[in-house]
Amino acid sequence: MTKTVKEKERDKTILSATNIIRYILNIKNIELKHKKRILNEMIWSITEADGLTAEKRTGYKKKITYISKEVKEKRDKGDQSIKGLIHDHVYQRKILVQKLLDNPRNTKSILKKAIACIVTDKEHHRLHKVDKNIDGWKRYQKAKIQVFNTKNGRWKF
Repeated sequence: MTKTVKEKERDKTILSATNIIRYILNIKNIELKHKKRILNEMIWSITEADGLTAEKRTGYKKKITYISKEVKEKRDKGDQSIKGLIHDHVYQRKILVQKLLDNPRNTKSILKKAIACIVTDKEHHRLHKVDKNIDGWKRYQKAKIQVFNTKNGRWKF
């Protein structure tokens, strides 16, 4: 099956960010704070890539695969505004960065957890109240946030 321009752009962005991560992890004479900053930015790039278009970055929040129930309800009512919507990292960037530093050989499997979910401001606050040791989709379940997959049209939970 032929990939769309959007899919090609997404794949190119993810490959580029992954290559930068691998390169940075293998360089020994870079200060840790700089490595962490670059890793953090590349994780952002990967999570944004899902909603990229080839022409521009604007509006990517409308195209991210995972959205909360409240975001879906807003869109179902015809509200396409991104005001008040937050790009949340399902698996916290800080944790992913540390895992990359601790296990550079597992970069590919670690980066599979670089996933975004678009949530409302209110839901974002609920996520931040969840115990910091709970990460990933379990954090969403603990915050009682239902998640919808816009690509396959099914509820994640």
